[in-house]
Amino acid sequence: MNHPIRRAKAWARRNLRPATMVQNQGNRCKKWNSRSKFKGVVWIPERRKWEAVGDSSRNKHMGVFKTEEEAAAAYNAYAIKKYGEFALLNPL
Repeated sequence: MNHPIRRAKAWARRNLRPATMVQNQGNRCKKWNSRSKFKGVVWIPERRKWEAVGDSSRNKHMGVFKTEEEAAAAYNAYAIKKYGEFALLNPL
């Protein structure tokens, strides 16, 4: 089951939708300890650039970008393809 609405008061049983484990992963928030303000974006200190990654294990590389926003847009495109309506996108 998955919560399509991310407001605390909307987390009622009637707001649940069926979802697979993969779809539910697409609806996760960014990690709390991330240096980036966006989901799917990590800072590469050696290159002094931002990288867009599709999975937490960093096995889906989508490129290296000068700005955090460019990397977030690349992640959003990936998330839409992989998770469809279950994708939690970065606000740009």
